[in-house]
Amino acid sequence: MIILYPLAYLNIDNIFFKRNVQYIIFLSAIFLSSTNIWTHLLDVTDTVFSFIGYDDRFKMAYIEDDIREQNFGVRKFIFLIIDFIIIYFSSKLRSLFSDRIFAIMYISYFILIVIQPLLVNSLVFNRITGYFYVFRAIVSAYLLFYLLKVDRTQINKRIGYFVMLLYILHLFIQIYLDKGGHTGCIRYCFFWDNVN
Repeated sequence: MIILYPLAYLNIDNIFFKRNVQYIIFLSAIFLSSTNIWTHLLDVTDTVFSFIGYDDRFKMAYIEDDIREQNFGVRKFIFLIIDFIIIYFSSKLRSLFSDRIFAIMYISYFILIVIQPLLVNSLVFNRITGYFYVFRAIVSAYLLFYLLKVDRTQINKRIGYFVMLLYILHLFIQIYLDKGGHTGCIRYCFFWDNVN
């Protein structure tokens, strides 16, 4: 978690974007990640890191090329909806949870939703996103607390239950439909698991 160490020294309290700016940054990252220029740039970067010997880190683990490619399936759509809901309520969450811990959690979450689509096709940089996955769950917990305990209007309760339903649906897809035999949801496999 060295990558998050600079956040401890930043004045996080003043770093907060309005909802519209967050949507623009988020959607721009999704759009940029789908362009051929960005994909080519990541391929060149991976090649450069491979040339200088950084690919030795991948000798014990491999990533299948079809897993690397970003697809827009049900799982991505579930997290896209959750991310839109979190951004929608971000200013209310920020005013309610005005402490430094929430600010660090939210900034880390926002870093995730911006870099995840941008780096998903890179063998080298995709590992960085793994450090930020936990922040989506933490910020979602803050959101659910707000929706179900603090501002308990009928619409907020429905949105809260909808977010929980989306997480349950994601787990259902991950566990039941994959039946443990599908490795498409498992990014890194050991070389002895490679049966060719």
